[in-house]
Amino acid sequence: MKEKIIERINKMSSSFIFHGPKGCGKKHLAFDIAKTLLCSSDKKPCGTCDECRKVDEMNHVNIIFVHPHIDPEDKKSKRKGMTIAIDDVREQIIDQLVYTPGEKGKRFIIIDQAHRLNKESANALLKSLEEPPANTVFFLLTHNLHGFLPTIISRCQVVGVPPLKRNELAQILNIPSNHFLIDYAGGSVTALRFYLNNEDTIKTLIDFINSPKRPYNEIKVLVEQITDMSTGDEENPIAKAEEFENLEYVMSLIGAALLKSENVSLINKTAMELNSIFKKIYQNTSSTTVFENMLLELSRADIGGQNV
Repeated sequence: MKEKIIERINKMSSSFIFHGPKGCGKKHLAFDIAKTLLCSSDKKPCGTCDECRKVDEMNHVNIIFVHPHIDPEDKKSKRKGMTIAIDDVREQIIDQLVYTPGEKGKRFIIIDQAHRLNKESANALLKSLEEPPANTVFFLLTHNLHGFLPTIISRCQVVGVPPLKRNELAQILNIPSNHFLIDYAGGSVTALRFYLNNEDTIKTLIDFINSPKRPYNEIKVLVEQITDMSTGDEENPIAKAEEFENLEYVMSLIGAALLKSENVSLINKTAMELNSIFKKIYQNTSSTTVFENMLLELSRADIGGQNV
């Protein structure tokens, strides 16, 4: 894949969308391509020259890395999570494109979670995608291709990045390849890292899915544990933004655990509701309330814990 993309770049292709599951290596691929094309050695990327080291340290002047954030002064932003605003596009990208690359070689604009571009910022980016300056390559990274304006997609080459394989996940995180949590990660290294960092609570949640007929006090304790491991610091915009991702990982795990449980009554009760449940959280409904209601519903829906 990497070699084919580099071949396209050398043939004057300049704008790409990398789409695939969260944590499947889209950002690594983008930076690896940049490092390969910026490397000053014969064997590329060498990993040891000044250019490679600067890329690895994320301070190469020919790479502009843009990512979404929460604006602590914007109440709408705090409620809806991370965005890439029009000012981000103007200041970090458009205003910089009038200058030639700081060092010899191509310049790379890498936009992480590019589906977080709102309508205004996406439209501001369009002209740069239509008429990119010489030696400038755009990489737009996303796990939600449907979140893009069609006009953005039409101006880019779309590259699907597959989930990481079991052995790749195990190698990256230095865990046994038969670790039970790999089955729930969906090929995502970031999801798996979150599960591993909260292994006790995640295991308790999986046990609940397999046998959800529980008294209310046990459900309440589990909800508190889920909230504690997911919630960001209200005063820290970065940590607060990560809360939405953490909650998405929890919802993904619940879906995967339901499918593995083979409990038809639970799957039928919950599978179609997961998106609407998360939407309530996204719209600023208390995650504690949402999870408590969901786990109570699962407990009531379980027909004696019978698997078929």
